[in-house]
Amino acid sequence: MTPLELREKGYQILVNNLGQVDAIRFLQQMGWGMVIIPKKEAKFWIM
Repeated sequence: MTPLELREKGYQILVNNLGQVDAIRFLQQMGWGMVIIPKKEAKFWIM
């Protein structure tokens, strides 16, 4: 598994368990700062 695949899989696990907003909040609280969202999820964040 590549680092990108691992990141995407981890993100998807968080989203499935916490929901997208809380997954991002969790990553920000853990000090990840800016979160890179997979392209398929980005449609929810583009305003």
